[in-house]
Amino acid sequence: MNTDIEKFTLWNNKVGQIIDAIGSEAFTIQLAEAVQAMIPDALIIIFSIPKDQQPQCLFDNYPKYISKINTRDWISGAYLLDPFYIKCFDGSPQAMYHLNDLIPESFLASEYYQLYYALTQCTDEVCFIAHTQKDLRLSLSVARLEGSDGFTKQELARLKSLSSIVLNALNKHFVTITVAESDIKTKFHKQLQIGLKEFGASILTAREQDMIQLILLGHSSKTISKQLNISFDTVKMHRKNAYNKLNISSQAELFSLVLASLPYIETHPNKDPLQVYLSQNSLHNLSEIK
Repeated sequence: MNTDIEKFTLWNNKVGQIIDAIGSEAFTIQLAEAVQAMIPDALIIIFSIPKDQQPQCLFDNYPKYISKINTRDWISGAYLLDPFYIKCFDGSPQAMYHLNDLIPESFLASEYYQLYYALTQCTDEVCFIAHTQKDLRLSLSVARLEGSDGFTKQELARLKSLSSIVLNALNKHFVTITVAESDIKTKFHKQLQIGLKEFGASILTAREQDMIQLILLGHSSKTISKQLNISFDTVKMHRKNAYNKLNISSQAELFSLVLASLPYIETHPNKDPLQVYLSQNSLHNLSEIK
C-alpha cells in the first residue's frame, strides 16, 4: 500500500479519537498523537496566546531539558521576538505557517535562533495558528529536532492538508475557554513591550534604537536597509555607532545585554532597562559608554 495512503488511513482513524476527546482533558494528547502519526519523528507544543498577555503552555512532549527552554524561558520574554508569536496578531488569517516563510534572511544567524532554536536542537518548524476568539490564539507547533533533516516538500504538503481539521479542532475545544484578565500577566506583558522598546533609549538615538530592534528580530544590515528605506552604508554606520555606545562588538553580546536587562523591566517600569542594569552592575561603565 502507498505510504501516504497508509498514513492518511491512520490519520482518519485518529480524527475520530480527536472528535471524541473534544471537551475532555485527553484532547491535547489525542491531537498531538494524531499529528505525530503523520510526522512520526516530530515533537509537539501547544500554546494559549491571549492578546496583551503572557502566553501559556498547554501541552508539550519535548524531553525535559528542552522543554524548559521552550516553555519557561520562552514565556519569560523571548516570545516577543518569535516569528510565530508576531504572526498571531498581525492581521494574518488562521492557517499553518512554515518557519522559513516568516523569517528574514539572516534569522538563522541571529542570537534568537541560536538560543531558542539551536539550543532546543530544532531544525525546522511549522505552526498551526487558530483564531479561537477575537483576543485569543491557539498555536500548535510541529518541530523536527537535530539529527533529522528539515521537512520535505511532501511532508509540508501533508501537514498543510491537516490544517482544516487541526484548526477546527483547536477552535472547537478551546472556544469556551475563559481568557481571564490576569492583572499580573497583562502587566508583565506590557512591561516587556515597553522595556524592549525603551531598551537603550538613554544612550542611543531613535535611529540607532530602530537598528537594535530589527537586529533583535534577526534582520541583517541588508534587510534593515530595505525596512527603513535607507542606504546599506547608512545602516552600517548606525549599527557601528550603536554597538560602540553599548560597548559591544557582536550580535551575541547585544542579545546577552538584552537578556541581562530584562529583569529590570519589571522592577523599574517605564525606564530604560539597560540604564538600570548598567547603573547596578560593575560589568559596564555607563560614563565610558556615553
